[in-house]
Amino acid sequence: MPEAAAAAAFDALAAEFFPVWFRFHPEAAAAAGVPGYAGLPPAQGDDEVAALGSWLEALVVALEELDYQGLDPGRQIDLRLMFGAARAEHQTLLEQDWRHRDPSCFLPMEGLYRLVTGAGEAAPDRLVALLGGLPDYLRLALGHLRTVPGLICPLLIEAAVAEADGARCYLRELASSPWLRRQAGGRPSPIEGLVDGACAALGRYAQGLRTGLAPQAGAPPGCGERQFRLLLRHRHFLDLDVGRTRAYLTALAERTAAELDALTARMALPVAEVRAPVDGATPPPVSRLENCRLEAERLRLFLTEAALLPLPEAPLNLRERLPCPRPPRLESDYLAGEDAGTLYLAISPDEPLAALRARVRRGTWGGAHLRAFAGGAQARRLPRRVCAGASLELAWGLYLDDRLTLAGYLSPEDRLYALGQRLEALRLGRLDLDLHLGCAAQRELAAVPRRELVSLLRRPADALAGVLGWDALTRARDRCESADPRAFDQRAFHGRLLAQGRIPVPLILERVLGPEGWNAIAAPWSSSGPTTVEITARWA
Repeated sequence: MPEAAAAAAFDALAAEFFPVWFRFHPEAAAAAGVPGYAGLPPAQGDDEVAALGSWLEALVVALEELDYQGLDPGRQIDLRLMFGAARAEHQTLLEQDWRHRDPSCFLPMEGLYRLVTGAGEAAPDRLVALLGGLPDYLRLALGHLRTVPGLICPLLIEAAVAEADGARCYLRELASSPWLRRQAGGRPSPIEGLVDGACAALGRYAQGLRTGLAPQAGAPPGCGERQFRLLLRHRHFLDLDVGRTRAYLTALAERTAAELDALTARMALPVAEVRAPVDGATPPPVSRLENCRLEAERLRLFLTEAALLPLPEAPLNLRERLPCPRPPRLESDYLAGEDAGTLYLAISPDEPLAALRARVRRGTWGGAHLRAFAGGAQARRLPRRVCAGASLELAWGLYLDDRLTLAGYLSPEDRLYALGQRLEALRLGRLDLDLHLGCAAQRELAAVPRRELVSLLRRPADALAGVLGWDALTRARDRCESADPRAFDQRAFHGRLLAQGRIPVPLILERVLGPEGWNAIAAPWSSSGPTTVEITARWA
């Protein structure tokens, strides 16, 4: 097939894929900044899920039949992302119907919050539609869950009950919030009248989970080795040897703990507060939000002057969270629009400044905003915004903190906090592996905070892929720098890492180092079977 024809065939599939897929997963569209889906509830009916499974199967077959070699490198990556996402979800639907695994998936509060945060002209109308349909939607959802309560992990029922109770508080605060009064132009809003019915439905849902499902729930925590490996392979492009991976993570944690102990020993006293974000004679900021803005600008200037990263031209806005409340679960407060990004910060007077500055780094010019826009138009294509990127989210934050330390940007207090975050990430990565393979000891699980454990149950393999991605980025840089130290340009190297957008670290490093280079980086944990490249580039 000529290159132009192959590209046209792939583009047609991509144009068909996302509008259909977003109808089943509107929360994914809202998270990617795609307009028109915020506030819509996820699909739940048998007919809908059956249609999704059939459509995914047809898509997998169509992607396999494309002329992979006839595509340009950018479309090859997009194809692999789409194929991996479709294959993983199709297999999951066949073996583990997601509707019967996590009762929280029926609580559309994240989409509602993103709808409120976007605050467009249609927001009140969509809120009315969402709240008005919530009672019937939750009633049907509870009916689905009651058919197979034994497939549900008790911990996920507890988490869903807590979220439903928190959602009721959220809606009541929303109904009386200044934001809603402004949206309604000072007039009574129909939303206020719908909140009572929605809250009652949430209460019935929580009670149904508590009394009808919890006594019969008995699924063990974890998704099982087969599903875990499926997600690693098709979502994160990793193929692991479990024993070697476990030993490698243990060694990384021991090394980080030793580094943390050494830094603590060098610090004369425990640090209760950290230095101001701007040194010298600059007056102290008038507020913590202004403090964050100064820190973001200081970071931008440092990254530019130190030639550490090529920064995007897209404007960045820092705002305090909206007056309306925040739902119990939200993955990120950074929202990327078409041409600019906005980071919404919770400004708490009790939060240590080291933690606040870390959130600024992870959400602004060193983190989410950078990843969203550094790669330009190609990296903003939908496959890269939607289908993958979980391994890069965590990996890049840990990696950049190391680079900033070596460049002299982080204070000892900030470095202490960053090392603590890395040690925690390594611990969760190891637990992610053990939990889903059924190797975690009960006493170990009992010591894990519930919120962290629930996050691992909901997103299998993400924590593990993130810490392996951090290690891979670090060793890839060392490999490139040691090959020719005088010619190594860290700004250009980081630009190449980020040029492809939010894609999994293995695909990034395969593109930067070549297949053989990536396989050398993955050697400490990879299996002795087919390489990642051989598994995923099946069209080659």
